[in-house]
Amino acid sequence: MNNYLLFEVGVEELPSRFVSSTLDQIKSNLTKMFNENRIEFSDIKTYGTPRRLTFIVENISERQSNLEEEVKGPSKKIALDADGNFTKPALGFMKSKGLKEEDVVFKTLGKDEYIFGTIRQEGKETSEVLKTILPEAVKNVTFPKAMRWGGRNMRFARPIRWMVTLLNDNVLEIDLEGIKSSNITKGHRFLGQSEFEVNSLEDYLTKLEENFVILDQDKRKEMIRKQCIEVAKSLGGEVEFDEDLLEEVTYLVEYPTAFYGEFNEDYVKLPKEVVTTPMQQHQRYFPVVKDGKLLPNFIAVRNGNDYRIDKV
Repeated sequence: MNNYLLFEVGVEELPSRFVSSTLDQIKSNLTKMFNENRIEFSDIKTYGTPRRLTFIVENISERQSNLEEEVKGPSKKIALDADGNFTKPALGFMKSKGLKEEDVVFKTLGKDEYIFGTIRQEGKETSEVLKTILPEAVKNVTFPKAMRWGGRNMRFARPIRWMVTLLNDNVLEIDLEGIKSSNITKGHRFLGQSEFEVNSLEDYLTKLEENFVILDQDKRKEMIRKQCIEVAKSLGGEVEFDEDLLEEVTYLVEYPTAFYGEFNEDYVKLPKEVVTTPMQQHQRYFPVVKDGKLLPNFIAVRNGNDYRIDKV
């Protein structure tokens, strides 16, 4: 990759139903503001876990493209008085656009002449523009329920605790209402380091996995799917997947490990839906079946490794 931006927003555990939509909103905000500010890029990749929202902007330009835009003002009969001098409306137009009298001309448009001028603006360095764009992209996210914390004005689903911002391996200093960016992130809450430095995108991705964080939600989902299938096989059955539940569980964990539990065999005599509905909707468990019939087992997913999984 040529130029890149790594932007990680670290939070207290987000409700799983908010993670995907928050990623989409921030990506949409970034895309809109990059385009408005003439910052070129090829793609924005998004990754989310309960504790972090990560955006990788690929091939981001080093500077804004230069601006050259022709703007139209009032008609000539309004712009000039009887003596040929510029009127207050014309002078107001020029002031609002940063134009001088020698910068404007009159052009015919339809039956009338209008005052025109060309705005020319040299592009700023992307690093400077990002200092405004990144905080706004986060603050403009909306939630069904949001909260304030620490005396801040902004609202978010859960408190934001840290930010990582690397622009081409260099720390980009961003201030989000007193939350300052750095190159320090956090590992898995129980298994990883509480804090560690990252010095590049590759370093970030490598160290997260070393600290028990599977950043890519698609990778986590497939890990959960495969693990559940293997656990069900060990029980002589098959796991019954609900894709919405699988999506929810994916955003509940950073490092998934599937395991099984048991319940009283008398419950399998009940209609299947009576048992599986609370199992899926309240416990976030996956049912296990054999030949279409419910087994007295369930599969759950732990946010951690297999240490003493038999006790769980």
